[in-house]
Amino acid sequence: MKKQSEAGESSEICKSTPDRWFPPPNGFYKANFAGVLLPEENAIGIGVVVRNEKVEFMAGLSLKMYGPLDAEYIQVSAAMEATKFVGECGFFDIIVEGDAANIINALVEGKRDLFAKHGYLFEDVYRNLGDLCRLGGFFHIGERGNRVAHELARHARFVSEASDNYLAWLEDPPEFLEPSLAADECSSAVQSNAGQKDEKAGANS
Repeated sequence: MKKQSEAGESSEICKSTPDRWFPPPNGFYKANFAGVLLPEENAIGIGVVVRNEKVEFMAGLSLKMYGPLDAEYIQVSAAMEATKFVGECGFFDIIVEGDAANIINALVEGKRDLFAKHGYLFEDVYRNLGDLCRLGGFFHIGERGNRVAHELARHARFVSEASDNYLAWLEDPPEFLEPSLAADECSSAVQSNAGQKDEKAGANS
């Protein structure tokens, strides 16, 4: 597995802002993850969405888990399940993005010792990524920009034991997700157009 610092400049253009999700560079998929508390279920909801550079929905996961309900465990578990999911789906050129800044920073810097209580989950994150051809990096995004993953995480409250406590979608997104996916597509298109205008202005100056 390549380290984030070895991914090159291609990873720089995929970094989202706190409020906006941006697509990955050509050749990469981006996996966004989120973990939420489901108090009525006394459980954890985990959401993962994978999209390509064309902003196309490739895969999604809503997973209900039972375990410690502290914020650290929820977010590290979400990162672990996200990297496991992308590997199972066969996405081998991946960028991972989440809104838990402390977890993302620890993954970027390899400082799993900062979360000694759940350090084994950090090991699982790296282990899940071990067979990937290219890791474009771990990046932070604000919760608003990560809304699709959060919707999938909250949807986990509807998941039952009959489906092994998870629901997964490949290529065809669930209907409840379509408005948020469309909003991300619109905002990324606006940003792309703005960037192209800036490039033309710079070339003509």
